[in-house]
Amino acid sequence: ICAYRDLSAWLKPAKKEGEGTGGLHGAAELSLNPFPDQKNEELSGQASTQLYYRGIIKGFPDGEFKGDRPVNRAEAAKFLLTAGNELLDPGDNPFSDVKADEWFAPFVLTAAKLGIIKGHPDGTFRPSDTVNTAEFLKMLSLTFNLKLNQPHSYKDVSAEAWFAAYA
Repeated sequence: ICAYRDLSAWLKPAKKEGEGTGGLHGAAELSLNPFPDQKNEELSGQASTQLYYRGIIKGFPDGEFKGDRPVNRAEAAKFLLTAGNELLDPGDNPFSDVKADEWFAPFVLTAAKLGIIKGHPDGTFRPSDTVNTAEFLKMLSLTFNLKLNQPHSYKDVSAEAWFAAYA
């Protein structure tokens, strides 16, 4: 996530007045880094601060961002729907391992309804599984309706790979 140098290019403006900013915050506000484990001089610190002030992330209960920690499937669904200002509308629950009272249920079920995520053939979603880069790029592309099958120079992405369209 922190690899994106221009977050404004893929963040959608808020759908309703009062939801998010729709624009970048000023330099003075962004200098107030909310995360003690991030440095403003580093790209990850700038990105995490920007995401915080846009209301997309809150950090962990101890106040840290924990940018080196892997992101799981439930967290990715919440992050992307929040960044995309998608209204939560869960619909039916196709996943046997997502209970309605879990914090992530509205995000996962809305993302599934929108076609951003899919479960596994056994009917599970596996919310605590780590999201890999290819999976996240697919989810990101679908959330923000990014153009697919763009030319790229990644040597580790073969044209036959399921994720090549999202590279």
